[in-house]
Amino acid sequence: MNKNFEIKIPFYICLLTGIFTWLIIIITVSYTYHYSPHKNYYFYFTRSLINWDAIWYIKIAIEGYSVDRMVVFFPLLPLLIKIFHFIIKDYVWSGLLISNVSRIIAAIFFYNLIKTEYNKEIASKSLILWSISPANIFFVNIYTESLFFMLCCLFFYFLKDKNFLLAAIVAGFISSTKNIGFFISIIFIFEYIRICVVNKKFNIFRIMFLSFISFSGLIFYSLFLKIKYNDPIYFLNAQELWHFRHNFSYPFYALFNSIVNIKSYFSTTINEKKTIFSFLYTLLSIFFAFYGFKKIKFFHYLFFILIIITLSFQPTLMSNFRYFSGIFTFWVIAAIIFNRYIKTKLLILTVCFILLITQIYVILRWFAWLWVA
Repeated sequence: MNKNFEIKIPFYICLLTGIFTWLIIIITVSYTYHYSPHKNYYFYFTRSLINWDAIWYIKIAIEGYSVDRMVVFFPLLPLLIKIFHFIIKDYVWSGLLISNVSRIIAAIFFYNLIKTEYNKEIASKSLILWSISPANIFFVNIYTESLFFMLCCLFFYFLKDKNFLLAAIVAGFISSTKNIGFFISIIFIFEYIRICVVNKKFNIFRIMFLSFISFSGLIFYSLFLKIKYNDPIYFLNAQELWHFRHNFSYPFYALFNSIVNIKSYFSTTINEKKTIFSFLYTLLSIFFAFYGFKKIKFFHYLFFILIIITLSFQPTLMSNFRYFSGIFTFWVIAAIIFNRYIKTKLLILTVCFILLITQIYVILRWFAWLWVA
């Protein structure tokens, strides 16, 4: 870290936006508590937070992979929850602590990475847009989004500084956080070999060693799956155990299908499976991919494109909302567009207001057990 590394600005932005999100959460839970049969507010509050995937991360932390379908959830977050539980003695608060601390660290490194690679204005706007995004509920709750975002920012920060050992170690953690994490390992190997060729210092042993470290999370998880289920890629094959998912479809099939049935997104009916946010974020990501070409750093762009292509093979758009929200490149391109076209204070405040109102709507849906991702 150099003397220009800033902590206060990103810390306070992240803290204030986090307080806003938690205030909405507390108000929502407190209001619904009056209509609940539960007498214990603490129990009701913590139970209300454990929705959707958060349930599975807690169960894995407590029981391990006791049910086959659990293997689609990668092990780093449950493992950290298990470790923190030894200190805090509460699985829910362990998970919440990990996510919220990760969010703050992510904000600090995200800001400094973008400030160095682009400029301070893009860094500030990227951070603000990410911090007030409608998907903020996933970053303060027991999901992998904050952890993954933090690790990705750390990785690209260390890669920028050519600190390859630390970058490889972080890449190893990323590969055990999400199934899309292995793209980071590929980027690491590509960049490290390129630097070796440029510097004419081609040490095959060091390349193999660092490559192994960068893939270590995925390697050890696959080894575990091979021993337990005799299938090293069971985290992919187990997708079929979830009734709304299958392994793969034709590229962009889900998007085309959504466009054909676009009327369903504009119905006034409140239903559990409404995925308008995933639809909009998928469209935005594709637009950003075209707009951001040659405007952002090569590896930032490559990471973004690889994610878009991978998610295009999903049979549905479910969860694309939080997937794309957790890719920092999305917010960098958004900030570049914001910086160019949205200049007046009124427009800036309007966009921020819309994002915050949408965030409130997402939180309300979340606590009503309605699909938001």
